[in-house]
Amino acid sequence: MTCLGVAQIQFPFVTEYTFCFDLDGLFDKYAKAPHVSPTKESVLKALSVNSMTRFDDLEELRWYKKVDTNDYIIPKYIKDNLSVLKTNIIDDNYGLNRKGYYPEIFRDRF
Repeated sequence: MTCLGVAQIQFPFVTEYTFCFDLDGLFDKYAKAPHVSPTKESVLKALSVNSMTRFDDLEELRWYKKVDTNDYIIPKYIKDNLSVLKTNIIDDNYGLNRKGYYPEIFRDRF
């Protein structure tokens, strides 16, 4: 069974590999995009805490986490080329960074 295109399995995982940018490429994408782009500071903060980019008028934040791809069913192309596709622009210490930026939410975590 699927819901909105996501397979209903124990560990549903959606892989978007069409937008894998290094940091310079990410800022270039935003500079050339025809839509309103987040500020550079907002992007850097989002990468630091591994969340969606925040706009000033947005109340909700979506938090992401790094996962071991061996625990998920992912396309063969991604599995075979992950080392090339990975951009490594998410801070490895994003859990601790969350505590620093959002202590009211992450006080007892990480």
